[in-house]
Amino acid sequence: MLLPGKPFPGVDIPLLGGGRWRLHTARHELSLISVIRGHFCTYCHDNVVDLDRRNSDFDAIGIDVVVTSTDDAQAAQTMVRDLDVRHIPVGFGLSEPDIRRLGLFATERAGAIFAEPAIILAKRSGEVYAVFQNSISCGKTDIDRLLEGLSLLAPAGYPLRGNA
Repeated sequence: MLLPGKPFPGVDIPLLGGGRWRLHTARHELSLISVIRGHFCTYCHDNVVDLDRRNSDFDAIGIDVVVTSTDDAQAAQTMVRDLDVRHIPVGFGLSEPDIRRLGLFATERAGAIFAEPAIILAKRSGEVYAVFQNSISCGKTDIDRLLEGLSLLAPAGYPLRGNA
């Protein structure tokens, strides 16, 4: 389990369209990593669409956004096309060791393992800032409320919470 104030594990996420996402190369001080179950999960689609729609608002308060899953590139590209995702980078190929390093809930179905939804906020310096984690798909994070709260914390430099 990831804890605020503790190190974020080294995760290297291949991105659709080329390149890779790595925390230490993020543009902003804070990154929001949204892990979804995959293109098949309609509950996850809402968060992807909301993150894409609000990407410029996250950018304005100094937060980079990336979405990823265990999907292969083709499935991830299908989701991007079907949901008309235009503003956020989408990763693919999250491995079982990555899922375990991130301390995510995982589900096995038809011989495949996928991560249950989570949103992780991490500082470019390598420190976990916040974790919102679910063990089932229907427990999604409200992106608008999350953005509202983070907007209030931004002027204070995102003080750490939940680390006691």
